[in-house]
Amino acid sequence: MPPILVNLRPLFAMVKMGFYKLLAVVMRKASRPSNAELSDQSSDEKGFDSMGWVKEVLKELDEKGQAQIRPQGGSMRGRIESGQLVTLSSVTPEEVVVDDVALVRWKGNYILHIIKEITDDQVLIGNNLGKINGWVPRSDIIAKVTSIEDQPDQSDAGDGECEPDR
Repeated sequence: MPPILVNLRPLFAMVKMGFYKLLAVVMRKASRPSNAELSDQSSDEKGFDSMGWVKEVLKELDEKGQAQIRPQGGSMRGRIESGQLVTLSSVTPEEVVVDDVALVRWKGNYILHIIKEITDDQVLIGNNLGKINGWVPRSDIIAKVTSIEDQPDQSDAGDGECEPDR
């Protein structure tokens, strides 16, 4: 075999492996139900109550103007530790400022993230580890964190999004 082809063999192998990994990711995503499909199913059909805490929090915020949650995850580590008691207060989108931690509607879910930047009609959100998630309409701001209490739960210091778990 000519030497140039022998030297390119590892490169072709890496490209081929990358293609198969990409194909596996695409196939995995294609096999998942969409958010619209999930929202059409009941909690029992999904096998869990994926948004039960959101309904409770939204109801409490609407009725009382405040709600308490214990977020699980590591994306806000250093600011909110996994399992700490967090108080949320209802706000209008105009009341949040840069560096507030807000409960935000994000891609069919709700997350606690930091307001990184604000324009007239959008806010840029990110976590406390340096990741920027992206821009969301100001109308997707639900509440902001007004207090963080007690010691964190050290048993779950995950690396995922900081998703509240009541």
